[in-house]
Amino acid sequence: MAEDSADDYPPTLPYSASRDLDELSSQTPQMEDAKPFEMDESSDDEDALPATSILSNLRQRVLADQATDACAARGKVMLRLLAHTHFPWLDDYHPWMTGHAKPDTKTPLFDCSSLRNVPVPREMDRDQYLIDVFFQMRFYRAHKKGRYNPAKRSSPDSLAEAWQSFAAKIGRKPKQWLRKLRKREADFLEYNIEGSKIEIHLQSMSEGVRCCLRREQICPMCYDDAARASGRTRKGKNGRLSSELLSMVQRFELRWKDLTKARKDEELLERIAGESESSPYTQVDQVWIKQRMRNTDSEVFKIYTMNLKLVNDLKAVKKRENTLHNTVAELKDDLKDLEKVLYEAGISRRRRVK
Repeated sequence: MAEDSADDYPPTLPYSASRDLDELSSQTPQMEDAKPFEMDESSDDEDALPATSILSNLRQRVLADQATDACAARGKVMLRLLAHTHFPWLDDYHPWMTGHAKPDTKTPLFDCSSLRNVPVPREMDRDQYLIDVFFQMRFYRAHKKGRYNPAKRSSPDSLAEAWQSFAAKIGRKPKQWLRKLRKREADFLEYNIEGSKIEIHLQSMSEGVRCCLRREQICPMCYDDAARASGRTRKGKNGRLSSELLSMVQRFELRWKDLTKARKDEELLERIAGESESSPYTQVDQVWIKQRMRNTDSEVFKIYTMNLKLVNDLKAVKKRENTLHNTVAELKDDLKDLEKVLYEAGISRRRRVK
């Protein structure tokens, strides 16, 4: 098989979203105020989990146990990342279900033996890479369709059917499938607020600081008991963040503020509608409410368009005004030159007037 270029491989998030892990492998990241995050069952912290509950999720234990085999070339770097990072798209990954198959499926679950034509980065394990991109595509697709629910788990039978379809599609046109995954990933990171959270988390890890998302913002990659960066760190007051990460956090805070306001407005509307439905004196027409909301949005957009037009008109007026000022200044200069020529020609002012 001909050698493939780097563009043939989708940059999977664990390995490419932050800095190059080869660079990180030569460093020992010092987490902010780094020390073991230990708690006993008598902890008063409401957000804390008792020590016996840490890593209670079996998937997390299996993933940690197999991290060295799955990412042999990345070794300690990947283990350090896994210590502070949970990959949400791998929640359905159960290694002990490898080989499961339904009667009507030809390719067993997680069997990659028929996918030798798929380009895989040299430093990565083929099976683990293909399993990772399989789950990433499911993750991005679910978010795009608004069907992602972190609490729902897929059955082995449904995964077997999905793997059968995946093996057929990527085996038939591997480069096209991987380009599609790259596009889904880029759209998710740019337009989905969960994608922004993931970028901030991974960038925080790459810089050796705790996740710079606030706890109430619910980072999809932080473990439940993970410590977060302090307010001073997030605001860039102690110089621990790069300008890139600080800018990412600031942009996200503005976006989060707008999202929070929209959610509160929606909750208020639902509460008013619920109270109205239960009232014997008032019946609120839900269709009317939604239509009013659409009308309001339409009016807001019209006002925005008008304001934009006014701004453009004002810019045009200012530009015209500057042009006129320049024209008047040029006319004054021409008049002075003309007066000078007439004076040098000996034509007196009175004669010129006549």
